[in-house]
Amino acid sequence: MEEIAGNLDLLYKKLMSSAFGAIFVINDKGRLLQLSDSAIKLFGYTDSDYVGIKINTLIPGFYSPDSINALEGVCDVIAKKKGNTPFPLKLIIDKTQIKGKYYYIGICQDTSDYNKALSDKLKVESLQKALFDAAVDGIITIDKLGIIASFNNAAERLFGYKKEEVLGKNVKLLMPLSHSVNHDSYLANYNDGGDAQIIGKGRDVEGQRKNGTTFPMRLSVGEAKDKTGSMFIGICHDLTDYKDTLNKLAKTEQMYKMNRPEFIGDQFV
Repeated sequence: MEEIAGNLDLLYKKLMSSAFGAIFVINDKGRLLQLSDSAIKLFGYTDSDYVGIKINTLIPGFYSPDSINALEGVCDVIAKKKGNTPFPLKLIIDKTQIKGKYYYIGICQDTSDYNKALSDKLKVESLQKALFDAAVDGIITIDKLGIIASFNNAAERLFGYKKEEVLGKNVKLLMPLSHSVNHDSYLANYNDGGDAQIIGKGRDVEGQRKNGTTFPMRLSVGEAKDKTGSMFIGICHDLTDYKDTLNKLAKTEQMYKMNRPEFIGDQFV
């Protein structure tokens, strides 16, 4: 039995010295009994100067006599290194009982890099959203089945739908029947390796508003690929004013031709 106990003690010490995660052990008084080598490095202590100090020195406000028995599970805390430098910490804590006494084992992970990466990601996403919603043209993204994944503010104004009304629905609801009837088969053909008819190109098509009216628009479609598959981005430019202007010019020219005097040689007749 003594040999087994000795071997287990050696295994425990090896675990504490080689564990990748930072580990600490405290007693039911909140005092540190053990720090793994990773925890020593994380908190900035040495082998000799941490034993017996309270866990609150490392994690302020973490321990209190009234709450010690509730210290189990996962939590996010602010810890401090030896020089009082604060840093965010993900902590998993578990309780064990040995010979009638309770001990608490904490496994720690510094989340500084994760939090910074998350913050940077949120900043980029916020900028992208601002640009997306500030665009003058309607921008719509769909998946390979034609299901709408995003719908910017300009698209709301253009088609008369709120984004909540179209997200998760097939993009065909934004097309008149003459266009929508073949849309799914076109997507399926392209996804199966068929030739792209509109990807990377622009063309004039008709859009259909929520109220059923149609309007001319210039549609440009691009494709983005990631590990989950393809997404298609459509940029919709309303041509209503442009077409109206062309029609007015054509009518003006026609009226001019109909009402101008005929000119022959150097004489009006």
